[in-house]
Amino acid sequence: MWELITNTKLNETMGAQTEASIEDKSNKHEVHGDEAMKELTPILDKLTFTKDSTDEQVIQEVTSVFDLKDAYEEFDLEVVFDDGTKKEYTVNNK
Repeated sequence: MWELITNTKLNETMGAQTEASIEDKSNKHEVHGDEAMKELTPILDKLTFTKDSTDEQVIQEVTSVFDLKDAYEEFDLEVVFDDGTKKEYTVNNK
């Protein structure tokens, strides 16, 4: 099982606050906080999809960038774009 959790919050008084965790149970790899962000940033920088991309394009790009192939049972992604648009992408391969 591989789980990625990132959460970025903007706060006018504190600036950007980011929380990140990686839990890759199949490889026994778990990191949190700054260490997780350091590992995730170059991966997230590769993502180019927009709010206008199709669900299929987004899922294909994310699974490719994270090298998930078809080894996942569930895929849940929630994105809030710069303009505030919120979209959810879900796949269930069970």
